[in-house]
Amino acid sequence: MARITPPDLELWLANTGRDEFPRAEFDNKFPESEWPELLVVVRDDSGAKTSPVSFQRTVGFTVVGGTRTNDKPVNDLARELIAFYSDPNLAYLEGPVAAINDDDVRGPMKVRETQDRARSYFTVGYSVVGSL
Repeated sequence: MARITPPDLELWLANTGRDEFPRAEFDNKFPESEWPELLVVVRDDSGAKTSPVSFQRTVGFTVVGGTRTNDKPVNDLARELIAFYSDPNLAYLEGPVAAINDDDVRGPMKVRETQDRARSYFTVGYSVVGSL
């Protein structure tokens, strides 16, 4: 029996981001020690299975860098990233994204940071196709 599994959306979105935004580092985890100048953390917050081969997913993107008093690099990158990751043309790239769910696009919003870094967060909703 064939089983359809959800895609590794974190990996695909991080790799796509690396290609488009080489000035930032992309990962699906926060570092334990040394932080890069600009970091984008991609987190798949899951969602529902919508057909035998498709899934809804909400993905959170956290952008960290700069300082609390110099948050412009983080805010600028967050705005560029939300435009990129919510672009309907993303569905035409080779990958699991079939459509952008505009109702699940939120942000970017500033997030209070305890360390001397700027932080911004946004979400994008996707319809994705699984794989065998």
